[in-house]
Amino acid sequence: MKNQESWDKYRKDERLKMKYWVAIDIGASGGRHILGHVDEGRLITEEVYRFPNGLKEQSGRLCWDVDEIFSHILRGLARCKEIGKIPSLHRH
Repeated sequence: MKNQESWDKYRKDERLKMKYWVAIDIGASGGRHILGHVDEGRLITEEVYRFPNGLKEQSGRLCWDVDEIFSHILRGLARCKEIGKIPSLHRH
């Protein structure tokens, strides 16, 4: 058990040192958050959150539900935090 705890702490420490970036792809029928980092010169990506998207009728017109999209953006970023891979705010 002690070895497992040490290994878990090491892995968490390594994740905190690593820089992550997130891309949010919003399409006509859905969206997703793709998290990426560089490992030994290679870009590694993983999908961390997916959500539905579509047009909604409002006052007889088809519109994007911007509030719903924004709430999914926040949920996807919260998912990054849950898994311990917080995207960097650093710009190049």
